[in-house]
Amino acid sequence: MSPFMSLEEVVLALAIEPEFVHTLEREGIVVCDEDGYPIHVVERIRVCWSLHHDLGVNLPGIEVALNLLDQLAMARRARQG
Repeated sequence: MSPFMSLEEVVLALAIEPEFVHTLEREGIVVCDEDGYPIHVVERIRVCWSLHHDLGVNLPGIEVALNLLDQLAMARRARQG
C-alpha cells in the first residue's frame, strides 16, 4: 500500500466532495505532497470533515481545533519520552 493517496482516493475513502479538500488546501489547513496526500494528511482531512459536517464547525474553528489537537499530541509525546 502506498503511503500517499490521490485526491480521487481521498474523496472516495472519506465520502466527501473534492471542493472541501481544495478549500482546506487554499486555507493552508492541509498540504498536498507532489506524490499525493500522505496518510497523516488524509487523517487530518477526515478530522476536518467530521468537525465541519458532524458538528457544524466553520473553517476558523477547524483551525483552532486542529491546533489544540496538535498541542495535545505534542504534550503526550513529551511526557512519553
